[in-house]
Amino acid sequence: LHPEFNIDFAPANKDTITWFRGKGNSMLGEINSGDYIALEEITNFDWFPLGRVYGIITKNGFRTIKRIVKSELEDHYLLKASNPDKISHPDQDIPKDMICKLFKVMYVIKDLDE
Repeated sequence: LHPEFNIDFAPANKDTITWFRGKGNSMLGEINSGDYIALEEITNFDWFPLGRVYGIITKNGFRTIKRIVKSELEDHYLLKASNPDKISHPDQDIPKDMICKLFKVMYVIKDLDE
């Protein structure tokens, strides 16, 4: 509600886009901890393109950013981390009905000083 500062980037200057600061290393290489991430909520996610990076909020309050792909399990998605360390950042199946909010990652601004 009260941002510390505004990001003036013409393609993202829309009321539907909100900027957040990334935390964590599961998407290392694509999105690093400290990067600024522009998210746009998908209000109807009965269908959306797989293979892209999304922000996800689950019904039990978890928040993550992952690439969503087809799962081998029926009624699930597979959340893929970009980090090659699959021990610390494994890919995970998630039931489709566990997702309560979905956001398309629109832009990422790298924080090279982080």
